[in-house]
Amino acid sequence: MKLTTEQLLEVFIALFWGRQEAVMAEMSEEQRQRHYERERETIRKSIDAFPSAGQNHRTALAENLKFVGRPEEAEEAVRQRYLHAEGEFRRLRRSGLKQGINDTLHLVEQGYYPPKTIEVINRRLTARNLPKVDELLRQFRGTHLKILKRGRIRDEEEFYLVQNILADLEFDVTEEQRMKLDRLAGEFEQQVRRR
Repeated sequence: MKLTTEQLLEVFIALFWGRQEAVMAEMSEEQRQRHYERERETIRKSIDAFPSAGQNHRTALAENLKFVGRPEEAEEAVRQRYLHAEGEFRRLRRSGLKQGINDTLHLVEQGYYPPKTIEVINRRLTARNLPKVDELLRQFRGTHLKILKRGRIRDEEEFYLVQNILADLEFDVTEEQRMKLDRLAGEFEQQVRRR
């Protein structure tokens, strides 16, 4: 199933805010408030620590600060930021979303997301008529086979997916496949350097 950029955005949001929702549900109100205060302080320090950062970066941090403790509003702000992106950011958003999703699915596969968190994420995905985590993982796992069959890595998105596979010694690939993926990653890096 090929997902549109808007669907990828919703998958990314479900993965990120689903995890947040599950973590927050386990906290008491007092713990949540302490967490939000630490988050505000971290953002304030980031703004102060990088006065030379670009205005867009500082504006994004200030906006994040505004939404601490208001997850529904933060979620919608991110959605709107992506949907109305312009220029270079618009061109890169699909690739960035896919990389973020692949990285998160890699963490899910490694067991970093407990079953309760997966339940929350699946509920969010189902509400948007999107594939559940297990189907996303099947797609994630199958991509390397397409790369192997094709004999080349097409883009950065596939490159980072291959890097995750190579870093995961438990990933279900033969030694021959692992060596070929490593060679293809090296060829892709050389190709990028020549550009």
